[in-house]
Amino acid sequence: MNKLKEKLKNSKVIWSNPFIFAEKRSVDKFEELAEEGWQIKKIWLGGFMYILEEVEPKSISYYFDSQPNPTEQYYRVFYNAGWKLVDTSNSLHLFFAPAGTTLLEKNSEKLQTRFRSESSYFGKYSIGIFIAILFVFLGWVFIEWNIVRNLLIGVLSILIIGFSVTFTPYAIYKWRIQKLRNNNRN
Repeated sequence: MNKLKEKLKNSKVIWSNPFIFAEKRSVDKFEELAEEGWQIKKIWLGGFMYILEEVEPKSISYYFDSQPNPTEQYYRVFYNAGWKLVDTSNSLHLFFAPAGTTLLEKNSEKLQTRFRSESSYFGKYSIGIFIAILFVFLGWVFIEWNIVRNLLIGVLSILIIGFSVTFTPYAIYKWRIQKLRNNNRN
């Protein structure tokens, strides 16, 4: 227990908006924390949580990118542009560099491909959970034992929460894909 306390002595854990919801807001928050002396050390839970370590306050920039199967060349492009990898979680990569370092151009086609991949992932789970909701609801309608019906209400509640947690990112990814398509047409 003491070793864990020692390890976390100069660290803190924060919750943050996931990348899909507010990339710019998250980056701004991380840059403010760096100026206060807290630098990101690790990404947890796919970008919902971050472990920060206490460092000398400095002005740095952060940059999110996504690449499902990164190669050595992928990382080299960032390194050659002055960016260093902080951490990776699934296909989400977080890089940092001294403030003022030129940002790499985000390719609209690449973003659309990534958003399609991510929306497909969440869409599959949403469909599965929705089907489970239908079966549980039908069970609740046709089963007459009160104890089983009460149990099914609890299961139904949990499934509805699960559906909202998976369907919301799916809908946001679809919205962002449409927004990128509209921007490309203009």
